[in-house]
Amino acid sequence: MNAVRLWVLVLGLQLAAPLAHADWYQLERAETGAYISHARVEVEGESRVVGYTDYFGRVELTLPEGRYVGIVSQGDWRGRFDFQVDGRDVIKAYRVN
Repeated sequence: MNAVRLWVLVLGLQLAAPLAHADWYQLERAETGAYISHARVEVEGESRVVGYTDYFGRVELTLPEGRYVGIVSQGDWRGRFDFQVDGRDVIKAYRVN
């Protein structure tokens, strides 16, 4: 019986894996073109999804496919950007207002 439960669990995890994608984004300020480094990135409506950009403004966010609104916080500055999760293996660049 335990083997059946384990098999069902493994199968369920395999089927659920494609539902969320870990996409990479590179963020820069719209007014200056500078990378937004070491900033907090939140996804509006998804309280559990938070990321932090690296020195080059790159951040990885794991979400199901769809369109989202990102909120970027760096010190006193805050910006918003619309982005799409599609599961492609490319870094997507966005200018943040």
